[in-house]
Amino acid sequence: GGSILHPLPSKHRRQQPEVLQSLRALQARDPREMAARAVHLTGFVGLDLDTAKQILAACPINPETILTDLVKENVLTAYSQDGSRQFIHGDFIETLLKRARQTIRQYHQEYPQRSGIPKEELRSQIRQAMPARLYVELLEQLISSGDWVLSDTLIHAVDFKPSLNEQQEKVREQLLKKYETAGLEPPAIQEVTEDLTTGSGVSKVEVKELLDLLVGQGALIRVQQSLLFSAQHVQKLEETVTAFLNKHETMSTPQLKELTGTSRKFTVPLAEYLDAKQVTIRVNDVRRLRKT
Repeated sequence: GGSILHPLPSKHRRQQPEVLQSLRALQARDPREMAARAVHLTGFVGLDLDTAKQILAACPINPETILTDLVKENVLTAYSQDGSRQFIHGDFIETLLKRARQTIRQYHQEYPQRSGIPKEELRSQIRQAMPARLYVELLEQLISSGDWVLSDTLIHAVDFKPSLNEQQEKVREQLLKKYETAGLEPPAIQEVTEDLTTGSGVSKVEVKELLDLLVGQGALIRVQQSLLFSAQHVQKLEETVTAFLNKHETMSTPQLKELTGTSRKFTVPLAEYLDAKQVTIRVNDVRRLRKT
């Protein structure tokens, strides 16, 4: 003689307050509350639109309309996964955000010499196997507060500044000098690492972290994963290439090689970097300035 409140229920502990609250909302038949609590019942997993339509079949208003309104009101967060919209209740988003904030702060305390926590490391520590699109939405909400900064690969608190001990600061200066002196023919990372760990009291891991720090500070530019250049030399090259193309319109790889004064080992990665940065665009065998 009972009534079905949820056609696709998951397992829950008996007398769990939040579950009972959700079931009472489904029983009351208030459209907004029904939709919000149906999503809440799914926890961190979330509720996809097709399943929501089944659960809310008795709702007098189109479930998709209600869910969309709840997203606009920040009660729910929505993201796309495998071609379907997925919804997560704001209570669970706030839990994930809290974990993210705590994790970043703790990372700064444990690794004060690092520029920030890698995005993927943060993702794995917040919640295992978190869907990529949900993580994107989460980061957008995190950064929108203005308290956190997101770079290409790292996240850090807006008020965080890496701190180095005396020996690390000395090695940092040595690294910067090496790359500035090398111009557009920088040494291999492995060579630099081995050179500066000899008798310096700094480990290879620390040297690599200092290189990452210099990249994060904009003093070095990572053209390829294992290839770093002094930022001032790359900036000068950009200016030289731009001036050349303004005058000649096109530039071949051999011509770029003449401008850099280096071998193809360095010229080709630099050319690809300029393309990626949208300074130039490759058209067949030549490059042109990318029009903005």
